[in-house]
Amino acid sequence: MAKAGRKTKYTEAIVKRICEALKLGVTMQGAAYAAGITEKTFHEWRRKHSAFAQEVTRAIGESEESLVQCARQSNDPRVAVQLLERRFKGGWSKGEAHTVDSKSTVTTVSPAVLKAFSTAKERNRSTESAQSTGKDHKNSTAESLT
Repeated sequence: MAKAGRKTKYTEAIVKRICEALKLGVTMQGAAYAAGITEKTFHEWRRKHSAFAQEVTRAIGESEESLVQCARQSNDPRVAVQLLERRFKGGWSKGEAHTVDSKSTVTTVSPAVLKAFSTAKERNRSTESAQSTGKDHKNSTAESLT
C-alpha cells in the first residue's frame, strides 16, 4: 500500500535547477533554496537517489573547474582564488588556523555604529550641559528672590 502524503517535489526540472546553481558556485543550501526545497530535503535526496548524488558531485566539480579556469585566464584572479579558498577549503585553503582564547571576547563594530555612538555621546553631553546650566539658572533666580 502506498504511503499517503504530499507529492514529492523531486523532478528532473528541480534536479537540473539545483545542478545549474551548483555549477555557478552556489552553496548546497543556496541551490536548494533556489529550487524551492530545504537543505534537509536536498541531503535526503542525495541519500535516496544515487543518480542525484552523482549529478550533484559532478556539478560541484564543474564549479571548481570553472573557477580555476577563471583564475588562470583573468588579469586579476583574486576573486576566483578567494572563492576557491572559501568554497573548496580542503584543497584550496591557505591552511591558516584562527583561534580565539575562550576567555576573551572579540567584538567587531562597524564604522557607522562607532560614529552613531560618538554622535550620541556628544548629544548627551550637550543635553547634560544645558540641564545643569538650567538648574544653576533656577537656583540663582530662587536665591535672588529671597
